[in-house]
Amino acid sequence: MPALITRLTADANRWQQRTPPLGFGYAVIKKYGEDSGARLAALLTYYGFLSSIPILLIVVWAVSQILRDDPTLRDEFIAAVIPDSLNDAITSALAAMPSSPLPLVIGIIGLLFTGNGIVFTGYEIINQIQGVPHRDRLGFLPRYLRAFTTLLVLFVGIAALGGIAVGITRLDAGFLGLGLGLIASWGVLTAVLLACVALLSSTSGGWRAAWPGAIIGGAILTILVTLGGYLLSMLVSRSGAVYGPFAAVVGLFSLLYFVSQGLVFSAEIAVVRRKRLWPRSLVPAEPTPADQASLALRTRIEERTEADQVAATVTSDPQPSPESDREAG
Repeated sequence: MPALITRLTADANRWQQRTPPLGFGYAVIKKYGEDSGARLAALLTYYGFLSSIPILLIVVWAVSQILRDDPTLRDEFIAAVIPDSLNDAITSALAAMPSSPLPLVIGIIGLLFTGNGIVFTGYEIINQIQGVPHRDRLGFLPRYLRAFTTLLVLFVGIAALGGIAVGITRLDAGFLGLGLGLIASWGVLTAVLLACVALLSSTSGGWRAAWPGAIIGGAILTILVTLGGYLLSMLVSRSGAVYGPFAAVVGLFSLLYFVSQGLVFSAEIAVVRRKRLWPRSLVPAEPTPADQASLALRTRIEERTEADQVAATVTSDPQPSPESDREAG
């Protein structure tokens, strides 16, 4: 039986390496596991949930100020942007915002710093997946400047999505309008993801490497924008019997985690394609050049100063470590 398993594994290994779609897919899955992709998605979900209300509150407040003379359009925009599960929270917070200039400015600054949680998490995830050494990452001031610029991009993107939704509703063109809305939303979300990667990546030309992942991630987010209300209602109804009043929170977390997984996989696809990290080997004792390159990429992340030079080598004939020699003796 062990000989049969070994032979089947070797045959499968040769097959997937000679079949580009299979080899590429396996390389993406393997790199996702090496980067602890599930943990990265969980972090993105957690900080995305904490940042969602401050970000939406700022967008709704800004649009409410711009459209104060057109309450009908303002209400349509707010209905298009805010999920039903967050409507009460956003409305209550918006009503409680101060009207005096100084307290209002202080409150908005606080919301900006709170909303930046998702941006800084995205910064860490992008550079982790790209394998950027710590010593080459952005310093304190450039990191904060790019983070707030990224937050501005998110504001513009959310406002654009709300405008598209309102425009398609007023157009009332049936399936044609729905198709146009999907295409427009996909374009906006893809552009937002590309801009975010370009701003948060510590390497130059990050957007050129990210476009395949941005297209896939934009499609995932478009599905969320289109079906998010229905999916969230379904998740809340199924969680209500177990979680009671916390069902809305659990449902929102579940939906955000699904989206976060998709975004992490999209980033992995872009990096594997850009750095040619495929085909990978199913057999650890038979590493491919892509296995060597992937290991080097991961180990160099720990270089924190100019004096650090971290290197790793994969060999097909591993030598016993000194510790194992002592244990054997």
